[in-house]
Amino acid sequence: MARIEECARASGVWIRRLTVDYDIRTYNMLGEARYDWHNRVRFNSVYLMGQVDEFIHDVVAHEYIHRAAWRRRGLNIRPHGVEWQAMMRHIGVEPNRSYDWALAEGWEEGPRGRMLQVCS
Repeated sequence: MARIEECARASGVWIRRLTVDYDIRTYNMLGEARYDWHNRVRFNSVYLMGQVDEFIHDVVAHEYIHRAAWRRRGLNIRPHGVEWQAMMRHIGVEPNRSYDWALAEGWEEGPRGRMLQVCS
């Protein structure tokens, strides 16, 4: 993914064998990066379909910089702490923790945080 390469170049932190998945299906989460041996980031494809450019610019950077900040500063930093915020600003992205975006057309919020595809 080109945006991940841009973030790596701008941050100066390259993460080898990073796996990217698009399997998040809850309406309250756009992306996820965990520091574990899986070395992956996950994204919500339903939001991606709704706001492609903004999602790629903001959310992909948001999750990549979590991994980069842990790699550079260690595991004892806060997920949205000053180190993460500084790295986000360094690559030119506002360090937001949440976004107010609509679901892609044809989807709605379902029970227990799940998204339901709506047939018309």
